[in-house]
Amino acid sequence: YLQVIVMPTKMSHEKEVTIKTLGAEVIRTPMVPSEHYDSLISLSRRLEKEKGFHLLDQYKNPGNPDAHSEGTAQEIYEQCGGKVDMVCLLYTSDAADEEDSVDLGGRRIIKKKKNIYLRVKIMNNKRHELTRE
Repeated sequence: YLQVIVMPTKMSHEKEVTIKTLGAEVIRTPMVPSEHYDSLISLSRRLEKEKGFHLLDQYKNPGNPDAHSEGTAQEIYEQCGGKVDMVCLLYTSDAADEEDSVDLGGRRIIKKKKNIYLRVKIMNNKRHELTRE
């Protein structure tokens, strides 16, 4: 199967090389707002519409927060030996919003562990103070 991976220029060169080594074509996009014609999501949606590609779209995939809460967040928690007092989430993309999968996945494990405090979230270079839920 032909695989075309669209990824922003902020992603590492090593990631691009790995993806290409696995046989995929990589298209790099500039770091522009999601509604911009050349953005990651705009180009991906055009490829879906014009070429019939399948768009995985991690931002709309309801299983993505599960992957983070049951995988990524749990792995980080375990690697820290359960010694996590506070979590700060940093967002650098316009595609990340209040319903971002990393945020949802991270919040789920925080709620489970009760001793972790999500203090601040930085999104699009703006600081958002959060209160304990």
